[in-house]
Amino acid sequence: MLRYENRLFLCIFFTSATFLVQTKRHMVGTAKCMGDFRVAQLVAEMGGVMLASSVVPLLDDELKARVKEAGGIRSLCESSEYLNFLPNPAGPAGQYQIVLTPVVQHLCTNPRPSTPIPADTPHVPRTAPQEPRTAGASREQAGQRWEFIDTVKAANRAIATLQGSKILAVDLEGDLRPDGKLSLVQVRRGPGEPVYVFDLLERRDIMSKGLGNLLRSKRVVKVMHDCRKDVAALQGQFSVAVANIFDTQAAHMALTLVARRAGLNELLVRYTARRNTLKETVQHGTGVWEQRPLSDMLVDYAAQDVEYMHALHTEMRAELEGRGLLAAADALSRLNAAGGAKEELDKVLSKVLKQQEREKKAKEGKAKGGKAKGGSPEA
Repeated sequence: MLRYENRLFLCIFFTSATFLVQTKRHMVGTAKCMGDFRVAQLVAEMGGVMLASSVVPLLDDELKARVKEAGGIRSLCESSEYLNFLPNPAGPAGQYQIVLTPVVQHLCTNPRPSTPIPADTPHVPRTAPQEPRTAGASREQAGQRWEFIDTVKAANRAIATLQGSKILAVDLEGDLRPDGKLSLVQVRRGPGEPVYVFDLLERRDIMSKGLGNLLRSKRVVKVMHDCRKDVAALQGQFSVAVANIFDTQAAHMALTLVARRAGLNELLVRYTARRNTLKETVQHGTGVWEQRPLSDMLVDYAAQDVEYMHALHTEMRAELEGRGLLAAADALSRLNAAGGAKEELDKVLSKVLKQQEREKKAKEGKAKGGKAKGGSPEA
């Protein structure tokens, strides 16, 4: 029989252990709703962290060591509704761990976070405004820089920087119907450059102050993803006809020879091992982009849509050139800009397939002819 002191000790021990487990679960749940890197950091220090396979390349050496000390890296399939919150099959029933996609990027930039948020912090809606932003504000977050442009003066300065560029990454947010209300135009000059997020909802005249001319220019390649709605919105709302488009969705069709509409994150992961970390976090409709002030999360989301487009363009163009498919990608990009009717896309891909088949037969025939001329090898 256990003595009274031993029974008291065991009672206190199990009560404390239960409290710690429940506290940890609560903190992880809070991190799910808030996505806050400080909460995630504390959880990581308290126990193992599970990382999605696509996150591992984002880790720098210091963070790899810290995560390894905290419990190691385990790759797992991204099949959950929340990419940053998955069950931990190795842990106790009901226990969850965080998959730190946006967290990893932030910690790599800011490796020593401030004091963690308390576990009892109230849950915050995922698209709620966060902190006020001043006009023309710039911010570095999640590993990239952006500048929010909502004055003509700031727009003139940004457009002057963009002029002379040979390639621009471009994306739009808002009501993209021809008679809708465009909210944002995101433009990036290249790697190492900020993403300029132009507020067209507040200052429509920004388009006539020079931004429209950049989009119309035939000298400048505009890298866009699934440009159909973007092109229709610019034409219908501002009479701006975008020229010289490299559509990454169309380029992927050329590379796969299938007229399937792949999403941006799918292509980013496939060709660059990167992604917009907020795609699955931000749930939005048209009305969200009409709110002012916009939350930093929404601006980050918009900026990330062009953050890696230059890298994607570089990788895809190299593969297209290597396989002789650049002309097909150009044709498909033009079709996408015109509305992207599937039967028209299929016609282009069918021609490419037939051409490849002819080239294959010609190559095989040439190889057979060469063997016949060469005769039998010497004994």
